[in-house]
Amino acid sequence: MKKLNCKWYSYILGIVLFSACGHSDKYKVEIKQLDSIKVMVDSAQLKFAAIDTSKIHKYISEINNNLDFINDTNKDTLKTEQAFLLSEYRSSRKPFRVVIAKYATVIDELPKSKKQIENLIHDLKTDKVDEAKVAAYVQDEMIVAGSVVHAIDIMENLDKLYSEKYEANTPKVLELIESLKAKSDPKELKK
Repeated sequence: MKKLNCKWYSYILGIVLFSACGHSDKYKVEIKQLDSIKVMVDSAQLKFAAIDTSKIHKYISEINNNLDFINDTNKDTLKTEQAFLLSEYRSSRKPFRVVIAKYATVIDELPKSKKQIENLIHDLKTDKVDEAKVAAYVQDEMIVAGSVVHAIDIMENLDKLYSEKYEANTPKVLELIESLKAKSDPKELKK
């Protein structure tokens, strides 16, 4: 009797394991797609973590302070090259603000997107998704993850480009500020 029960349990266990494997293969293509999306999101998350918002806030503050000083102390017209320099310097604020605004959105969306992908993969592996809705769910996750990854790419590119411009232009702006200080300070004029 015991031998019969062991064989019976082995048979049932084999059927259960075989049927469980059948479910995970049912959505094999979709799970591979979602795994690829998850890898893409994980890669974007590393880029996102490298964006230094405190540096960007500092840059915005310094730009504002320097431009305010120039506007308050400069009573004369600037030379053309100085005006172009200040225009380029001033134009860095907007991209930095875009990075900060996108950062606030992405910081919420990134973990949600990752969790939804993981949940959908789990549900597909355990066959808990209505077969008619699988394609739509996968498509939705691709769209959401794609928009988050795209936003991070934009942030990374803006940060890099405008940080380089800021760092290149700041010494020139500080030199202009020093020359304006010298013009406005009577003690400096006597030297």
